[in-house]
Amino acid sequence: MEAYTLAFEPRFADLVLDGRKTQTIRSLHRSPPTVGDRLVLCRSLLTGDAPMDLGPDQVVTSVQPIRIYRTDHNWTGVELDGEYLILIHIRKLALADGFTSTMDFLRYFERKGLPFEGVLIKWAAQEGAEIPRPENPHTPPPVRECGTCEHEGKSIEDWPCRTSMNTAGLSCWEPKEESHA
Repeated sequence: MEAYTLAFEPRFADLVLDGRKTQTIRSLHRSPPTVGDRLVLCRSLLTGDAPMDLGPDQVVTSVQPIRIYRTDHNWTGVELDGEYLILIHIRKLALADGFTSTMDFLRYFERKGLPFEGVLIKWAAQEGAEIPRPENPHTPPPVRECGTCEHEGKSIEDWPCRTSMNTAGLSCWEPKEESHA
């Protein structure tokens, strides 16, 4: 059993420390961890100081290949274990990984450069940790004018159209007209 050290940015470190973040997406390396390997979790410090531990060592429970890329339609696609994820699954993945929204998740990896090839590493949740739950996906998104696609003038979720709800095979969201009967 090998030991792997994983350092976390400050925005994710507190989530790891209190047990709400029990997974991480990492670039593909020659020898990624395997199930049963020991993880040493620490806060990355940009000052050159020694890293700070984020609690007791953990044990890897799952390692899955992940790919984040541009599709032929210039949207951002996500594949986990070779399966294309639809929007709601991308959202669940993003929230479980400590991002505030699906858009936050996609932009983070777009800034890293696409295509991104890596692994999703999971470890057991600490006892008593509160698991983040996604908001109700059936709640209508906020109204925003779309000026970047053929649906100009219709409201969509706060996504640029290249990663809009079309990723899940849906057209831009349009509010229903209320009938005043």
